[in-house]
Amino acid sequence: MLDADFMTFRARELLEEPVPESESSLVEFLQSCPQHILRNSISPKHTQVLPGQVIRAKLPAIGFFQFQIVPVVDLQYECPTGALVVKSISWDLFGLEAFGSLHDKFDLKLLGDFRAARKDTRTVLRGKAELVIKLRYSSPLKAIPRSVVESVGQNVTETILRNVKNRLGKKVAAEYSQWLTERAITSVDSGA
Repeated sequence: MLDADFMTFRARELLEEPVPESESSLVEFLQSCPQHILRNSISPKHTQVLPGQVIRAKLPAIGFFQFQIVPVVDLQYECPTGALVVKSISWDLFGLEAFGSLHDKFDLKLLGDFRAARKDTRTVLRGKAELVIKLRYSSPLKAIPRSVVESVGQNVTETILRNVKNRLGKKVAAEYSQWLTERAITSVDSGA
């Protein structure tokens, strides 16, 4: 995909979400239920569990000029010590079927890394994510000035990743708090 007709849009986001309890509890949480974390961060009704530590996610529709595009991304996850790492391994786009196969006109790569960390005396969920979208500047986009497509494409890429970051940070913090509560109840029940 190294071609003068391709435009590359890149966005990076950093996450630092305060969470309760200790760093070791957050590490345990990230490693004990990564599938649950990812499905609930996206939406259980818009995800499907596949073999090989993969989740298929149907993301919200994206408006790009007059098109409504629905991305479906297969995300592979792994849990190295103290972290949850996610990367896209395949994708599909719905809403552009009239243009035929898109795999020679478009590419999407997502990489995320989330881990427990300390900030001063607090435990935080720290993460970083990068989204790279490559788009061939071809028909019907050639009817629009390249500079406009580049500007809109970069804006859409940044907005997508910012929305994912905001949703993920809040949802993971909420899931973690619920997990701590359930664990505390289980500890009390087993000690009684």
